[in-house]
Amino acid sequence: MSRRIAPLFHLLLLAPPLLLSAAETTPISAVTAGHVELVRTLNGHRDRIIALAFAPNGFRIASSSRDQTIRLWDAKSGQEVHAFSVGKVNVNGIAFSPNGRWLSSAESMWDVESLQVVHTFERSSEGPGPVAFSPDGTVLATTNLGRPIKLWDVASGRGLRSFDSQPVNAVFSIAYSPDGKIMATGCLGGMVRLWDVASGRIARSLPCGSEREGAHDVAYSPDGRLLAAGGTDSAVRLWDTGSGREVRTTGLPDGLFSVAFSPDGTVLATAGGFGGVRLWDVTSGALLKILPHSDELMAVAFSPDGTLLASAGNDSRIYLWAVAR
Repeated sequence: MSRRIAPLFHLLLLAPPLLLSAAETTPISAVTAGHVELVRTLNGHRDRIIALAFAPNGFRIASSSRDQTIRLWDAKSGQEVHAFSVGKVNVNGIAFSPNGRWLSSAESMWDVESLQVVHTFERSSEGPGPVAFSPDGTVLATTNLGRPIKLWDVASGRGLRSFDSQPVNAVFSIAYSPDGKIMATGCLGGMVRLWDVASGRIARSLPCGSEREGAHDVAYSPDGRLLAAGGTDSAVRLWDTGSGREVRTTGLPDGLFSVAFSPDGTVLATAGGFGGVRLWDVTSGALLKILPHSDELMAVAFSPDGTLLASAGNDSRIYLWAVAR
């Protein structure tokens, strides 16, 4: 961490928390990103936070940590709602279903209201990997490290079929295209794979670093026209999903663990290493703002309405950012 960032960051932590009501917040966009500030920190985890997810209504935030818990938080008050105990943690992705009823990891699915387990999926000694719901909410895609991608029926918990991910090695991230026809995976081996969901076959492979590197995270833009990815090669890449053409590659000071588009599609947030959260103009590629962190970053996520950005990493805290009013 640079000495220039640390003093500013600690001053931000001492600032009084701002209210997070809709009336006092503005969506984060390429126009407003320069005014994003820290509004609250959520404390409760005891080890590195690996993944973050907002509920579709924006009222809840889920976080996955190496302290072997997945926690639910109230986004407005910052209070912890519940902690789910889980086993071995590695990638341990989490996702809310599109209707907000379910929260799932690669090993278990919970009812968000009753907080009870509704389905248990395949477990492995390698630990749970990433997870993603199909856009219509009927199918859950999971993988444990070194295992094939599996599709599950959300209603019954029954396994539907598997994608042969062996040519891809370990899968670090999964993202459905907005129309649900393509599934993007970030993997070891310096590749992002695009799978045809109907056939279960690889439709296209996109290079993402050397064979010794991995793509830690992938994300589609809200309109599905762009795919972002980043990983251990210390770069964030954008591709045109129609042609497969690489639109832009931007070098970063450290490896990248998480990428997320703002709901309006104008900002790309990237998290990794000690350089803070970076906010990029999707159209021009310009760096709009750096949100300082005191430790290595692992995860970043926008709220569905775009008014909040959550980030987290090695210091076990969740940071909520919003446009200053």
